[in-house]
Amino acid sequence: MVKKRIYKVLIVEDDPKYALPFEEALLAHGEFEVVGVTSSSIQAWELVKSAVPDAILVDLQLEEGDGIALLVQLEQEGKGLPFVPYTCVITRLNSDAVLDRALNLANYLFKKNEYYTTAFVVNHLEIMKSHFRTLAKAEIENAVKMVEDEKRNKEERRERQIRERIGRELDALDIPHGVRAREYAIEAIYLAMKIPRRANLVLDCIYEELAETFGVEKGTVERSIKRLLNSTFKANREAGRRGPTNKAFVSMVATQIRDHFY
Repeated sequence: MVKKRIYKVLIVEDDPKYALPFEEALLAHGEFEVVGVTSSSIQAWELVKSAVPDAILVDLQLEEGDGIALLVQLEQEGKGLPFVPYTCVITRLNSDAVLDRALNLANYLFKKNEYYTTAFVVNHLEIMKSHFRTLAKAEIENAVKMVEDEKRNKEERRERQIRERIGRELDALDIPHGVRAREYAIEAIYLAMKIPRRANLVLDCIYEELAETFGVEKGTVERSIKRLLNSTFKANREAGRRGPTNKAFVSMVATQIRDHFY
């Protein structure tokens, strides 16, 4: 047998002739539990934090504080709760300014007049109960998104820092800016950094990835980096010394920068 869910309701009302009927009607319904009845917005906030009700019925005029203050506190500090309660304002006030303010802060507003009854309010909660805690879901989704965004931003900052460091290493070798071969070399070194120290550096895979990224042939990437190195280490060749191969150069720079960042 599936256990019936019980929805917690907090009543914030300073007039017993309204508070008591609400409490009795909610308890008689069978799916609602009254977790507190108070005439103080200050005590109401303490009950919100301790009991975390699914819904709150709140009057605007209270013995201590007022309903607007509680609604403002919920808006400002409700994100620290497991979920934001569904709020219904119940008031005898006729001030348009106050009612507009309340409606902007609450989920729903009942004005006490001949059209309003206790049964009507309870029926509204019955209809809306499936929407209770939906704000919690939104808040959780927002929190998760913030964490994911921060993680992504951190990764992007790290990638940018690594590429900038690679660029400085190439600057130290007087490798010119503004040539596609330099871009190939930077990306090749960046990809090589991701290979574990114990793994053999297989440039073929890197060439293939760069070719796809830049929309060129794999051989174009390999030859461009080779020509760049031949130009950079021209003095070595003129002195009869061989310059580094693509593999040796990419591996050497990748290792140096990996030691710095990892």
